[in-house]
Amino acid sequence: MSYTKGPWEWTNNNGLKRLSTKEKDGGVIDAYLCKGGVCDLAVQYDNMKLIEAAPDMAEALSDALSVINGMEAILYGELSQDWGEHHAADWCAVRAAEDKARAALAKAGL
Repeated sequence: MSYTKGPWEWTNNNGLKRLSTKEKDGGVIDAYLCKGGVCDLAVQYDNMKLIEAAPDMAEALSDALSVINGMEAILYGELSQDWGEHHAADWCAVRAAEDKARAALAKAGL
């Protein structure tokens, strides 16, 4: 899948909204006027599939965060300090992924 890499942002061009990257105006979703003043959208197929999957991905991400939270409670309660010292990098990676997931959900207002 070769969707347009983000971050994406909404812009306005001649009264028509478009979804753009910070580097390029347009290219994600472009609105244009057809004959007779009718609006239409131009969307790359891979971007369309990504947008279509967004609700499912948001739900899966939320579920994954719930699992991570549950695992942390169990692991913190059951594992020795020695284990934690040897796997600090693993925990840092989990924390970084968790922070990124929470930020993505917050950006979507979830």
